[in-house]
Amino acid sequence: MKTGYVLVLDCGTQSMRCIVYDAKGVLLGVAKVKYPAYETTDEGFIEMHPDIFWDSACSAVEKFWQQNPEIMDKVVAVTLASKRSTSVFVDKDGKPLRNAISWMDTRKLKDNY
Repeated sequence: MKTGYVLVLDCGTQSMRCIVYDAKGVLLGVAKVKYPAYETTDEGFIEMHPDIFWDSACSAVEKFWQQNPEIMDKVVAVTLASKRSTSVFVDKDGKPLRNAISWMDTRKLKDNY
C-alpha cells in the first residue's frame, strides 16, 4: 500500500472543513470555512445554493494548502464526509435546478403531523 496522507472534506451544517490525517490516523491539521446564512423564504424552509458547498470546499483546501504546503505534497487520497440528508436536485448535466434543501428543513414535517 502506498503511504501518505488522507485529506477529508467534511461538509458540515455550518462550515466546510479540510482535515488531513497521516497513515496511522494522526490528525495533522484542519482548515475551516464558514458558510453564509441559510436562506429561509418561508417558515421551516432552510435552503442554500449548492455552489456554496463547492466554493467552500475549494476555499478550505486552498486555506489548508497555504498554511501547510509540506503536508499537501504528501496527500495520496481524498474522501468526503457529508452532512446528513441535504438534497441537491440536478438536471441531466449535473447543474443544480434549485437551492439545496437542508436536512434541517421542516416543511414536509408539517404536512405529515
